[in-house]
Amino acid sequence: MKSKLVIKSFSDFGLSTYEAKSYLSLLKKDSLSAVEVAKISGVPRGRVYEILDNLLDKGLCNSIPGKVNKYRAADPVVLREKIEPKIRVVESEINRRRQEIDSEIDRRKQKLNSEIEQKKQELNSIKKNTDEIIESLVPLYKESRGENNPFEYIEIIKDPYQIHKKFIELVGKVEKEMLAFDKPPYTVDKETRKEQDTQQDELLKAGKIRIKTIHEIPKTKEELHLKLKFIRETADLDCDENRVIAELPIKMAIFDEKVAIFELKDHVSIGESFTFQVVEHSALAKTLKITFETLWEKAEDYHILEDLLEKM
Repeated sequence: MKSKLVIKSFSDFGLSTYEAKSYLSLLKKDSLSAVEVAKISGVPRGRVYEILDNLLDKGLCNSIPGKVNKYRAADPVVLREKIEPKIRVVESEINRRRQEIDSEIDRRKQKLNSEIEQKKQELNSIKKNTDEIIESLVPLYKESRGENNPFEYIEIIKDPYQIHKKFIELVGKVEKEMLAFDKPPYTVDKETRKEQDTQQDELLKAGKIRIKTIHEIPKTKEELHLKLKFIRETADLDCDENRVIAELPIKMAIFDEKVAIFELKDHVSIGESFTFQVVEHSALAKTLKITFETLWEKAEDYHILEDLLEKM
């Protein structure tokens, strides 16, 4: 360790610069006179006696009486005793800070737990109220559904969630066949779409229906990868057929040649908006099926997506 750093570090033991220099001088010899200490340490001769008295008081040197008084350094181990009070103060401060932190953590945990409990109660209340409202309204809905008007075969839906639920409902009612144009953008996020995919997969695996889908070829590598992954998941099922085409004119699904659901683009609204029509009319469904079959003949095997993905 360099001499300057050693001298500076002595301040931790409560020693001044002159006291540190004098003590270091004493360590170099068995004993020294005051004059010799002043000469070796560089401490002014007029101050050296005062400095040595300070070292005597602090227990860092001993006096050797004689014709000329000499001084001998104490074992450096005593420095540990000098620093102990400071160590205890720092340790005490650390412990105090830890207690403050623990106390603050406990306080915050209690506050957050209280807030969580309050939110749980709020959530339960919302669920309970929702269930009660729905329970009171369902009979009205079912009663009105029984009053069929032969001319009310068109339903228009704009809310994305309601579009999703309607599609799920129609898939669940399919008995033989479902034909679909798969075209972005989608009304719901990927997680919600999984519900649609899961229901279709269950019907396919049970062998209850046949699904034929024409997919519009995605424009980006990421979308292309996801599309290929989705198709591959059901490609081994004989009752699921998939083809791809560069562009589809509309997003559509036809169920058992009886019901069709399709999107009509809103060219007036600014931003993303969805308007779907559900038509329960076999004549229209059969007409739209002709359109589907025409494009099905023009569409290509979905394996071309693998080549496109490699080229991107």
